[in-house]
Amino acid sequence: MDAHGKQQRRLTAAALFEQDERSDTRIGDLLGVTARAVNHWRRAWHQGGTEAPTSKGRTGPKGCLDPEQRHRVRRVIAETFGAAYADPSGVRRLLKAMGWSVQIPARRAVERDEEAIAARVEQTWPRIGEKGPGSSSRTGPARD
Repeated sequence: MDAHGKQQRRLTAAALFEQDERSDTRIGDLLGVTARAVNHWRRAWHQGGTEAPTSKGRTGPKGCLDPEQRHRVRRVIAETFGAAYADPSGVRRLLKAMGWSVQIPARRAVERDEEAIAARVEQTWPRIGEKGPGSSSRTGPARD
């Protein structure tokens, strides 16, 4: 269900609260949510009226990738594996199901050579980009 549908569901719940005829369990059954969710909405409704149970928007961190980068990730998956994801959350769920998680190193390696890294970024990467797309996989399809 999209955000608009969820919003409509909360507004329907608020309208049912005004009738004060049904229990949280019954309203939850009608709307396809838990009685606990309905109870949460009802408490918000009591405190703030009809608009109170509506969503305040997404919570949590924004994410590291901008929309264009997320689109590229979906495109790479589609081109490589033939699997299309309509939105980035499908990719996130796939990676989570595979046991992947966000990894942030606690510290940098002592052996890290910042000068060598900078030289590689400045000298080697541009040459690689000039050759165009390709695959280093021995099992990948040959490109003409």
